[in-house]
Amino acid sequence: MKIRSSVHFQDAEESSRTRLRLFTRMSCVLTSGLIVAISILAEGVGAENRGSLEPDKPAVTYRVKRLHSKQAKPLRHKSAVLYRKNRLVSHSTYKKPRFKPYVATGTSYDSNFFRISDSVDPASVTGKSVKSEIIYQLRAGFNADWEVGRQHVVANMDLNQNWFQNFDSLNYLGWDANIEWQWQAGNDFSGVIGYSNKEMLGSFAQLNSIIPNLQNTSLYKANGAYLFHPNGRLRLGWFRTDLQFDSASRRTANTIEDNGEMNLQYLSPTGSSVGLRVLATDGKFPDRTFTSNSLQDNAYFRMNYWVTVDWAISQKTLLEGRLGYTDQTYKHLSQRDFADFTGRLEFRWTPSEQYLLNLAGWREINQAWNVSASFMLSQGVKLTPTWKATPKLTLTMPLSYEQQDYLGSTGVNSDGSIGSLGQIDKVGIASASIQYEPIDNLIVATNLQYEKRDSTLITRSYESGSAGINVQMTF
Repeated sequence: MKIRSSVHFQDAEESSRTRLRLFTRMSCVLTSGLIVAISILAEGVGAENRGSLEPDKPAVTYRVKRLHSKQAKPLRHKSAVLYRKNRLVSHSTYKKPRFKPYVATGTSYDSNFFRISDSVDPASVTGKSVKSEIIYQLRAGFNADWEVGRQHVVANMDLNQNWFQNFDSLNYLGWDANIEWQWQAGNDFSGVIGYSNKEMLGSFAQLNSIIPNLQNTSLYKANGAYLFHPNGRLRLGWFRTDLQFDSASRRTANTIEDNGEMNLQYLSPTGSSVGLRVLATDGKFPDRTFTSNSLQDNAYFRMNYWVTVDWAISQKTLLEGRLGYTDQTYKHLSQRDFADFTGRLEFRWTPSEQYLLNLAGWREINQAWNVSASFMLSQGVKLTPTWKATPKLTLTMPLSYEQQDYLGSTGVNSDGSIGSLGQIDKVGIASASIQYEPIDNLIVATNLQYEKRDSTLITRSYESGSAGINVQMTF
C-alpha cells in the first residue's frame, strides 16, 4: 500500500473531474440514444428477429451445475444472449406477468449489539448497563416481473417494522424497493435502467455507542451495451449512489458518488468472458465543511482499472472476479491519497447437486465511519461450504477473516487521542444457518454467529454472539 505524503491536488482534480464529466456525458448520450432506438426497433427489427430465433435448437454453451437445481442450467451472460454455431441469437420469450407477495416474521438476539469493548462501561455510551438486544421484526413485500417481447421489467418491494426490547428509541420502519428495466433492441443492443431505495439501520461496528444511525440509500443507474462482434461487447454506463442519514448529528457523513464506467469484454462461445473495466468515481460529502483543522476531507476522486473474468473452468467449477489498480485522491488532505493493487476473486466448486464450496478473497477500498478516516482498505478471505441434505433442508457454514486498515488516518493512540499511529482492525466471523422448507412456499431459517475484533485501539476490540429465526410465507 502506498500513501502519498505531498501531492498538489487542485490542478489534477480539475483535469480528473473534466475527464469524468466528459466520460459521464458520453455514457448518458449513448444510453439515451439506445432508449430512443427501442421505440423504433422494438416493433420493426424486433418483430422480424422474433421469427428467426429457432428456440427449439440447442445452444452451444457449457452447463454448470447449480446447487439448488435438479437439472443443470446454461451459464448465460447478463445481456441474455447465447451463441448458436457462432451466430448471436437473442431470447424473445412471452410470459404472463408474475406477482409473488409474501409475509414474514423474525426474532433475533445479539449479545453485544453496539459492539462495545470489554474495557468500556456500557452505561457510559448507551445509558444502560446491558449490551445485549432482542429485535422483533414483521415484513411484507412482493416480487414481480413483466416480459413484453424483448423488454423485461422487474420490481421488488419489502417493508419491515422493527422493535427493540432494550433500546426502543431505535424502533423504525424500513424498506427496500427496486425497479429495473432490462431493455433490448435488436440482437446487438441491450442494457439496464433502474432505481432503488433502501431505508435501514446501519451497523454500529464503527460507532460503538447509541448514536442515531438510520440511513437511506438511493441508487440510480443506466447503461447500454453494444455487441459489435459475436465475441466482443462494449458496455458504457453511469450510476449514482446517494447515502443520507436521518439524524442531523450524522449528516456530515452523507455521501454522494457519481460513477462512469466502460467495460470491454471478450465473450467465449462456451459462456465464459474476460474483459477490461474502467470505473471513475467523483465523490463528495455535501454537508461537510472543510477547514484547516479538519481531520476528514469533503471530496475525493477515484479511478479503478480492472481485468475482469467469468470463467466456467468445467461443469463443476467457476471462477469470477476482478484484479487491477485503484487510485484515490482527496481534494485537500493529500496525505490520505491511496494508490495500490485491488481486486476480488471468487471460486465456486459444485462436486454434486448436494454440495457447494465457495471461496472468496478480496483487497478493496470500503467506506468507514471512523473519526480519523472515511475509507478503509479491506483485505480478507471467506470460505462458505453448503450442504443440501434433502430437497427441503440446506445447511450453510460461512467462515471469514478480514483486516481493515484505515486509509490516511492521522492516527489514534490506544487512549483514544489523536496521534501518528494508524488504526488496524482484524475481524473474524464464524456462522451457521439452516434453511428448511416444510411445505411449498414456506421457509423457516435459523442462524448462529460469533464475531471477534482485535484492534490497535483497545477501546474498539470486542466479541459478540447472535442468533435468530425467520419464517416467510409466499403466496
